[in-house]
Amino acid sequence: MIAVPRSHPLAAQRSVKIEALAAESFISFPAAEGAGFVAALLGACQPAGFLPKVVQEAAQMQSILTLVAGGLGIALVPAAMRVLAMADVAFLEIAGSRPPPTYSLVFAHASGNDNPVVQSFLAVAKKAVEGAGR
Repeated sequence: MIAVPRSHPLAAQRSVKIEALAAESFISFPAAEGAGFVAALLGACQPAGFLPKVVQEAAQMQSILTLVAGGLGIALVPAAMRVLAMADVAFLEIAGSRPPPTYSLVFAHASGNDNPVVQSFLAVAKKAVEGAGR
């Protein structure tokens, strides 16, 4: 999805084509912390004929959305971020014939770690992934 400030001209739309975002300022993860996410953003924009102009980076999705709410730019975000229902952010579907951008999220942990918190987290993550059909 594309997150835009509620005051943005696109905010009233339900969807937007990536091509329409060529002149926009983007907020993204730092490449060192979210290489897969940055690759998804580039992979969405390059076929549309442009490179995103990243004006701000933030290491957490909630921070990215807060910057969007503040009017600093727009952001490519996972559809799951809609549940945050931020009053100053509108979420737009990505329209077009290409499949929506995706990226892989991987969990790594020491196999011998028997910490119950780690095991509970892994169980919840596995259940969420299975529920998403992936």
